Amino acid sequence: MARRILNRRQLREAAEAAERRAAEKERDEEDEVEEEEDAEEESEAEVEDELEEDEEKPKKKTRKKASTGTSARQKQRSAKSARMKVVWGVFSNNQTLEKTFEYAQKAEAEKYAAKLSAEKKATYYVNPVRQPMT
Repeated sequence: MARRILNRRQLREAAEAAERRAAEKERDEEDEVEEEEDAEEESEAEVEDELEEDEEKPKKKTRKKASTGTSARQKQRSAKSARMKVVWGVFSNNQTLEKTFEYAQKAEAEKYAAKLSAEKKATYYVNPVRQPMT
């Protein structure tokens, strides 16, 4: 039995509308809390004024309002990677790079690896290596 195809655009619009309603509700609650705090501060200020006229009023703390809309995400730029070139590297058995040859000189690299293997009685092999271009 085939399922009905979902319209992604309508689903996205419904989700955004729900987010807007939630944000408006949150803002309304914050406004009510701020109004209550303002009323409390005013009543406290009046009492303090009556009791202590000589002292200065304490400064009221101001709150920053929450952002009303969704913030636009900034695209993160990836760091530009350096251009790389491939060269042939002659490696020893413990993976130490002995010498590098240009990509076109693979035959020379293999000859060098064979020569080292014969001289030192150890295993040497040729692998491609990436290096930054200079």
